[in-house]
Amino acid sequence: MGRNGKIGRVSAARMPAGCMLAGCMLATVVCSDVAAQEENVPRINLGLGLVYDDNANRASGEPGDPEESDTQRQFNLGVGIDGDTKHLGYVLNYQATDSAYENDTFGDRTSVNGYGELRVFSADRRYSWVFSNTETDTVVDVAAADTPDNRQQRSRYATGPELQLRFSPRDTLILSGRYSTLQVDADGTDSDRTNGNVTWQRMVSPKLTLALDATYESVEFEQDDLVGISNDFSNDYDRQTASLNIVRRIRHGQINLNAGYSVIDRSILEDDVKSPVYGLNVTLRGFGGENTLNALRSLTDNTAGLNRGLQATLGIPNVGNTGTETDPDFGGTGAQIVIREQLVLGHKRLVFSPRNTLGFGVSWNEREEEDSGQVESRQGVELNFERTLSPATSLRLNVGYNEFERSDDTDEVIDRRKNAGLVLTSRINEKLFYNCSITYFDRTGEILSQYTSNSISCGINYNIR
Repeated sequence: MGRNGKIGRVSAARMPAGCMLAGCMLATVVCSDVAAQEENVPRINLGLGLVYDDNANRASGEPGDPEESDTQRQFNLGVGIDGDTKHLGYVLNYQATDSAYENDTFGDRTSVNGYGELRVFSADRRYSWVFSNTETDTVVDVAAADTPDNRQQRSRYATGPELQLRFSPRDTLILSGRYSTLQVDADGTDSDRTNGNVTWQRMVSPKLTLALDATYESVEFEQDDLVGISNDFSNDYDRQTASLNIVRRIRHGQINLNAGYSVIDRSILEDDVKSPVYGLNVTLRGFGGENTLNALRSLTDNTAGLNRGLQATLGIPNVGNTGTETDPDFGGTGAQIVIREQLVLGHKRLVFSPRNTLGFGVSWNEREEEDSGQVESRQGVELNFERTLSPATSLRLNVGYNEFERSDDTDEVIDRRKNAGLVLTSRINEKLFYNCSITYFDRTGEILSQYTSNSISCGINYNIR
């Protein structure tokens, strides 16, 4: 099942021109279909914001590296819609941000984050054809400062068929295929990907579902774009994965488990890369509040990020940003085979009164490059406290500490990152609300950039529908 409970398994990467044209034609069908349904009204949000930063260029302040203050203007546009009809299933959720600096510390930049999917069903809904897109704005080098010059846009489109055969009220066989492309702006590691998947799913009881899953994927990189990168670290590969999926509802929560084994066969290098893979998501109400446990291990390439399908299946969010300024699911350059692992623990509870919410989390994640031997790891802790001042106003305090380490055969460096923030949010009416915040960030250690920054921001948002 997909994120909205109506759309099934998906893969995301960049769509070729012909598929994009077909997708646009189908989008017209969606619009006409949606127009007849009052409950599927598009969600549109407009936002304006100003951010003053006393160290916008993320400089150390030492001689030759002076700090520069600047004010950033931001315009945000968010759109979303989802629904399910007899012949169509669709979900659309995108956020676009256009930013400009008053003193031109950095150039103007537009970024997009979000996901969209269109699924066209046959009359009996057993057969469907899927179009999907994922847009992600992320950091290029996780060891460098998070500035506009250190960010890139990743676009993934995919299209392909899916067939569901129900053999009994409890047993379903799912056959799917995807052709997808991935485009990365910064380092040019574009790729074409072909994927085939077979899943047998059995509902053992209303509280327990089991599934056996087998996947084959072929990845081909556009080698001409990999300027200055050795083919030893940017070769095509095939991947086979087999796994067992378990979804178990318990008295006060749910357990989602995916465990299996992956093998990567590279076309240039003779040695295979093998690794167990798993994903675990546990939600539990107890110990005075709500508890979450997320664990993940994946074998993939440096450009792809974490397996989005697995994340969606397990309900695992993009985690690991505890006290950091980067997205640990991405990073580095070139197309190298990597093993990613992460563990996140979280707890949230009411304290003293129903108006006070206390939350804290502990996170650890690691990325190891198979060929270069370089290892990046991050561990951190975050604490937040939110106070409801009135039915329309709340105040939130965030404090975090994080350590980042990068090591290889010859060197090891580490840095420490501390952050704190205070955010006031107030709703003027059902459609209009504003927020103001004060943030502090400090980074020290041995990696590329060390700096301290303080910022003040204010913004207003309007929900059109």
